[in-house]
Amino acid sequence: MAPKIDSLELFAILLMCIEGKVDALCDNIITIFGWADTDKSLHRFEFHYFLDSLFRGILGLIITKGEQMPTKRGFRVSSKEIIKLVQAVFGEADSLDKEQFRAAI
Repeated sequence: MAPKIDSLELFAILLMCIEGKVDALCDNIITIFGWADTDKSLHRFEFHYFLDSLFRGILGLIITKGEQMPTKRGFRVSSKEIIKLVQAVFGEADSLDKEQFRAAI
């Protein structure tokens, strides 16, 4: 049997589906995935984990035309590709406070 979707993968997808301001999205990402400095900042590794969870969740739920069930459960985006996305947001910083993170997104 294929791997099931875990709760953080589901949270990541739900965050992206909620309508509202980008500021609220950023605050929720920091609240849910920002363990090192909860509610104050987000570290590179935490954002990497958010993106990894988001992509794993999407791949675990997508049903393509002609399929009856998701066929990509357990697949993931390469860590090297996620690192590129993290680099684009964080630059050389190890962490970003809420305002910096909002501006970078």
